[in-house]
Amino acid sequence: MGPVGAPSARGRSRWPSIGRMTAMTSLLPAAVLLVAAAVLPPPHPASAAAPAAEDAPASYVVMLKDTTSRAPTRALAAEAARAGDAVGAVYDAALNGFAVRTTAARAAALAADPRVASVEPDAPFRISGSAPAPEPPAGFPQPPAVPVSVPAPTPAPVLTPAPAPVPVPAPAPVPVPAPVPAPVLTPAPDPVPVPAVPAVPVPVPAPVLTPAPAPAPAALTQRPAPWALDRIDQRELPLDGSYTYSGNKGQGVTVYVVDTGINTLHQEFGGRARNGYNGYNGLFQGGAQDCNGHGTHVAATIGGATYGVAKGVSLVGVKVADCRGDGSLSVILRGLDWMVKDHLRNPARGPAVANMSMGGTRSHSMDAAVIRAVAYGITFTVAAGNEARDACAGSPAAVPQALTVGATDDADRRPRFSNHGRCVDISAPGQSVVSAWKGSPTALARASGTSMAAPHVAGAAALLLADGRAGTPAEVGRLLVLDAVPDRITNLPAGTPNLLLHVPAAP
Repeated sequence: MGPVGAPSARGRSRWPSIGRMTAMTSLLPAAVLLVAAAVLPPPHPASAAAPAAEDAPASYVVMLKDTTSRAPTRALAAEAARAGDAVGAVYDAALNGFAVRTTAARAAALAADPRVASVEPDAPFRISGSAPAPEPPAGFPQPPAVPVSVPAPTPAPVLTPAPAPVPVPAPAPVPVPAPVPAPVLTPAPDPVPVPAVPAVPVPVPAPVLTPAPAPAPAALTQRPAPWALDRIDQRELPLDGSYTYSGNKGQGVTVYVVDTGINTLHQEFGGRARNGYNGYNGLFQGGAQDCNGHGTHVAATIGGATYGVAKGVSLVGVKVADCRGDGSLSVILRGLDWMVKDHLRNPARGPAVANMSMGGTRSHSMDAAVIRAVAYGITFTVAAGNEARDACAGSPAAVPQALTVGATDDADRRPRFSNHGRCVDISAPGQSVVSAWKGSPTALARASGTSMAAPHVAGAAALLLADGRAGTPAEVGRLLVLDAVPDRITNLPAGTPNLLLHVPAAP
């Protein structure tokens, strides 16, 4: 994944021109990942009845070649089940494939099937950030019950109802004498005048004037503001203690938080958050609610009333990690599959953004799922990772169609943990970030990691979509890169785009 907005190692920008979307099939790896059974020496007679360790069942993800039909996926999954494999979830939205528990020999047989693109182990994935025990951080007040955003006053037009018209009586008609008949032998009597009845005017009611609603303010200002929000609305240091942002607040945009769930009862959300998918229903997993804290922190950074970039978005939790922050490839793919279906089922909700502050080793199926989600119109932001290594070594950070985000601190330095390299598109605050937490409606925590940086970009993407300044993921990426502050980040390894997130106050 090359840098954005600047020449990459491949000699061109990562982002296609506005309105163009790279076809998924041209970006997926063509090679098939083969899982071969080890060749073992003949077993000792005493252990001949015991299966070799290499034949013990393990979990895999099978991805089929891209096709518009679901039939090949279902057919192969049925064949695997008849062969004795334990078939798990079947994916048909974010990718074509299924999870399976089988032996290495059977995995190799599946990989050799001409319908299959890859077979890979069900690898672990983990959240890309850490947080201490939740407590109100020093130096910033508890969030008030009412957001501290103060709109610039825009007086509504004062409309004075027009006075009722004064009735004007019509003049009495002048009597017109009857025509004189032709003379006859007997003279006709004089005509008797008939008095006219004056016309009664019909009163016209005064129009009912409804005052026009006040136009939405172009910008809102929050004061005081956490340092991370304070930093992204200005191009230069020092901080000024406030955060000014677009008056639409991201309303009409849905943001999927692919994480540990959301503490939906937290006062930061004001009823705008729900948990849509739960991949962990087991004992001690807290149900769909967040039992780790990480997902709540991320969600409130995206759209919290006090700590959020886009304070009016709708937030949907996609729980794919457990109480320890651990997940697996197969569970995350189930969550992404649900997310794509939910987005396609509800087009009236408007634009969508997905944030995934998790990562793992390179995975063909993970990358394919993110690519397809973007092709369906979901802007995707992902954490670069916290291993202080090349971000291109992990998924989904290496996906070119996603916005991969590195971290900065309050002095515009790259923290030592943040991954780097050409696959990082943009950087955002990710050191000592205060946000909501699990456990109560007022819980807070201070956390660090690229997990905290990515949701700042997700919120900025939501503001652009709500403003109408961008309509596709490619347009969102281009605009964020074009408006980013260049050459401010220090301690940045060579080859990493030096671009710091900037959120313009108004369209």
